[in-house]
Amino acid sequence: SHATKAAVNIEGLPEMPIAGLRLLDILGSGKRGLIAAHTNAMELHHVQMNPESGPAFTISTASNLLLDDVTSRNPAAGSPVIRLTTSPGAILEDSYAFPGTRVFLSTTPKEKRAMHLSGNILSDAKAPVQSD
Repeated sequence: SHATKAAVNIEGLPEMPIAGLRLLDILGSGKRGLIAAHTNAMELHHVQMNPESGPAFTISTASNLLLDDVTSRNPAAGSPVIRLTTSPGAILEDSYAFPGTRVFLSTTPKEKRAMHLSGNILSDAKAPVQSD
């Protein structure tokens, strides 16, 4: 599976999400980036992932998610830096798109409307926030 090749793999269960996990000051690289599913109140602070392929951050089913200064220096071609699904009300703050970034954040239209964005510098991304 893709998850086994992830630099960071966080996998809770639908009935028992991983709660209150806080990752600070991480620089990671690998075949895949950070993959997280079924979390509650997860916080990423100053985390950079540089995967060979796929999104730097693939986060699904996250409630009360805080992403603070998350980025990828070398986003994989054809993938967003962050792919966020089933995570309404997520906060993305103080994050930076490196030059050469195509899509910084990819999510659904509904989740895009419910997100809180603040202090991000995404002007170097061709499509800072894309919803599908």
